[in-house]
Amino acid sequence: MRKLLFFVLASFILILLQSFAFSQTVIKANQLQEDFAIFKKAYTELHPGLYRYVDSKTMERNFDDLGKELQKDMPLEKAYLAFSRFLAKIKCGHTYCNFWNQPERVKQEVFGRADKVPFTFSLVDKRMIVVKNASDDERLKPGVEILSINGVSVKEILDNLIILVRGDGSNDEKRLYDLQLAAVGEYEAFDVYFPLVYPPSDGRFKVVAVDIRTQKRFESSLPAISRTSRLEKLESRYGKQQTSIDDLWQFKILDNQTAYLKTGSFVIWKMKLDWKAFLRNAFQEIDRRGIKNLILDLRGNEGGADEAGEVLEDYIRWKPVRIEGNQNLLRYSKVSPAIDPYLNTWDKSFRNRENQVRDAGNGFYTWKNANLQDVERGASKKAFQGKIYLLVDAANSSATFYLASLMKQNQLATLVGQATGGNRRGLNGSQMFFLILPNSKIEMDIPLIGTYPVRQQPDEGIMPDIYVKPNLEDLINGIDTELETVKRLISLEKKS
Repeated sequence: MRKLLFFVLASFILILLQSFAFSQTVIKANQLQEDFAIFKKAYTELHPGLYRYVDSKTMERNFDDLGKELQKDMPLEKAYLAFSRFLAKIKCGHTYCNFWNQPERVKQEVFGRADKVPFTFSLVDKRMIVVKNASDDERLKPGVEILSINGVSVKEILDNLIILVRGDGSNDEKRLYDLQLAAVGEYEAFDVYFPLVYPPSDGRFKVVAVDIRTQKRFESSLPAISRTSRLEKLESRYGKQQTSIDDLWQFKILDNQTAYLKTGSFVIWKMKLDWKAFLRNAFQEIDRRGIKNLILDLRGNEGGADEAGEVLEDYIRWKPVRIEGNQNLLRYSKVSPAIDPYLNTWDKSFRNRENQVRDAGNGFYTWKNANLQDVERGASKKAFQGKIYLLVDAANSSATFYLASLMKQNQLATLVGQATGGNRRGLNGSQMFFLILPNSKIEMDIPLIGTYPVRQQPDEGIMPDIYVKPNLEDLINGIDTELETVKRLISLEKKS
């Protein structure tokens, strides 16, 4: 009898816990309006790039549209989607409802459900190509192209998701890059936005696909999966996956004349690896062996701490460089009391800059000691003296954008790959406020400093010296197209 009572009680508690885990918070309309008023005031007062890529009239219409959308009760996930859609319209790569900064309630209800696709994929010419399969359907092997999910074409899916993804200016290549799915790290844009716009039907995704090798089309009904469960299945099938920032750093000697160094992220505050020692040891080994060619791989590295880029630069700045003049612009000198309680940051001095800034006109402030002149920097005494090949792609959009720009402008390296993310017309970032809305508790990032070029620049990323078009056949066969391109270049150099 006691066993029966215990079983019934345990089952009841389990049901309650499951119900709680999957319950959906609903935000009342009046609460959303209060959140919206704080949100609008914070962004109009603080964001330096609010009108950088969008004119003020258009932005005001965007605010009006969001205000109207929030005039009704709304589930938390819909509110998150509404704010995300608006923030993407600012066209700033550092402005979004930051996945990592959300409170636990948002993470559980918006990100934590079993509503993810059971495979990873790369995008080649907007075609969704399976890289790894976590489902039980063996036909969904690497090299299969997904044509549609639940009756919606991949093209339409991408068109409707790209408007939610952060990016700078008109550089959509960065947004598409972020919509790829690698199952690396805690969160990825596709895993967040796709289930919000295209939730699974009865817990499943009906996929239409084609095997590119055989041209055979097939349909499959795949159970939706959580991010954690998908990783477990991938690791059981393919072995240990890259899950930490440390895993994204690699160094190896390819031959007696060539070294390969990959710095996959500058988010050094999440690393256990002593990254400074890693770089020091790598370049000491390069020097000891008399290596003549260095392949420096920045692909996939969005950025992170400026310090990481600066330390790395000291090892590759083999000649004096000139850095084009930039102006730093801010929208405020002191945070207004109406929004101050809802802002978090790591440095309290960000809240009051009255002694640091001066009026720059047109509603902006700049530093009192601002210098708009080009900056010259001497050669580093410890820099590698051989030939450098820099692998770049659309991920490079913050600290890595600046590093790629420096190396391109000063011909420190041959850039190989695709255009970077970021934007030559300027980025917003460096210092941040984290706005936490009082009712929904949704957090969104507000970059505080706009870094804009003194000379007019095009609305684009940094173009490589040698463009390498992503190769579908190479992807299917597991060949690194960009790396092989550099190896051929080095081989030609040797022969000449």
